[in-house]
Amino acid sequence: MRILLTGVTGLLGRAVARQLIAAGHAVTGIAADPHENLHPDVEFVCQSLGDPMLQQLADACDVVLHVAHVAARAGARLIFLSQSAGQPKLYRQAEALVSSGWAPSLVVRIAPPVGRQLDWMICRTVGSLLASKDCDQPLRLLHIDDLLRFLVLAVATNRSGVVDLAAPDTIDLGAARRMLRPVDQHARLARLPGWPELTLDFDGAVTAASWQFDFGWRVSDAVADTVRGLLGRRVDARGAVDLPGHLPLPVETAPRARS
Repeated sequence: MRILLTGVTGLLGRAVARQLIAAGHAVTGIAADPHENLHPDVEFVCQSLGDPMLQQLADACDVVLHVAHVAARAGARLIFLSQSAGQPKLYRQAEALVSSGWAPSLVVRIAPPVGRQLDWMICRTVGSLLASKDCDQPLRLLHIDDLLRFLVLAVATNRSGVVDLAAPDTIDLGAARRMLRPVDQHARLARLPGWPELTLDFDGAVTAASWQFDFGWRVSDAVADTVRGLLGRRVDARGAVDLPGHLPLPVETAPRARS
C-alpha cells in the first residue's frame, strides 16, 4: 500500500515511517526540511504543505496521514491524528472538517503522549504533569510506541469513524509527578506550554479494545520510560535537546544508507 506521510522528518513522522516500511508499505513523505535520520526507503519530497506538489502526491497514494483537505479532494483514505488534550476548539473543528470530507476517514483521538521519544508533544505532557496542582485526579496517557503500532494497524484496515486511543489503566497525577521528580526540570519548564485539558474524558467514541489491539505499555511504565528519556536532556517546547557532556539514552537508530 502507498502511504503519504506529511511532516515525515519530525520525530514522530520518522518513527511512523520506519514502522510502515517495516510492515511492507511504500512511504512517500513530504516536509519543509530534510533530516539525516529519515529512513532511506522513504520517497522524500522537500516542499512545504502549501506547495501544489502535495496534491499530486496525494493523488498517487492509497492513504494520507494527517492532511484533511488533500485527502478529501484526492479521494484517498485519511487517517487524522487528533490531540484530545489539545485546544478543544481547534481540534474539534479539524475533526469535523475531516469527518465531513468526501473521502473515507478515521480520526484517531489520542490521550496525552509520553515515552522516551521526547518530541514537542511529549515535552508538553511533561510540562503539564509538573505544573499540575491536582494530585488525586486519575490520568490517562498513551505511550508513543503504542501510538505507532496502532497507526500501522489502522493503515492496513478500511475502518473509518473515530477511535479513542489511551492505555487501559490510569495513574494519579501526584504519582506521575513523583516519578518525574528525579529529573529536575522545573526551572527549564517555566515557559513550556502545557495541554489545556490534561485530564480528559473521552466522549464514548470507539476504543482500541474493539480493534483487538493489545497495548504494550502500562501507564506507570510509560511515565518511567519518559524519565529515562529525560536523563541527559533539556526539555524544550520544540522537543528535548541533548545536554553537552551527557550521554542520554538514544531514541532512534540512524538508518543505513542504500547500497
